[in-house]
Amino acid sequence: MKIIVIDPFGKGGVCYYTFSLCNALQKKVDKLFLITTKKYELISQQTNYKVYPILFGMDNSIPKVFRFLESLLNPIVVISKILVIKPNCVHFQSTFIPFLDYIIMIILKILKIKIV
Repeated sequence: MKIIVIDPFGKGGVCYYTFSLCNALQKKVDKLFLITTKKYELISQQTNYKVYPILFGMDNSIPKVFRFLESLLNPIVVISKILVIKPNCVHFQSTFIPFLDYIIMIILKILKIKIV
């Protein structure tokens, strides 16, 4: 079974929880992938699963309006990675901009990929 975990924040408490969740999950599945922000706080940590720091929107060095605009690319980035990986299940650790994440969920439903 292949699982993708999506963590749109990549920093703070949720990031550490996601890291622990992924470490536990990777022992139970064939392949595990984490899709997270380009500013992923734990990128230097060694893992037994593939980490894709590809999501936009969490770079505090740029103005909020530009972060929002670049985060509009996230559904395209996520769906393209999902089409390559072809997971059995996608786990949303949290949502960043709910209506954008809902677009991803609709496409996952069409592709008949389970959502957690």
